[in-house]
Amino acid sequence: MGVDLDFAEIVIRYRKGGIAAPRDIKLEIAIPCKNQTRGWSKEDKERYQRIVDSADVVRYVNRKYFNGGTLKRN
Repeated sequence: MGVDLDFAEIVIRYRKGGIAAPRDIKLEIAIPCKNQTRGWSKEDKERYQRIVDSADVVRYVNRKYFNGGTLKRN
């Protein structure tokens, strides 16, 4: 899936107090497109949704998938 999800989960743990860190850390997610999870496994979709639900800000770069969408997001 990539390190983006790993880093997001670290931020979520920081905010829950599981790791010593500032409590005011924010999680902002930039998603390449609305159907980002198309073709993902059920487990990956559930993990992704937990992260999105925990985010302070969620931004979509595009409405639909296109080649190069992740590069544009970056």
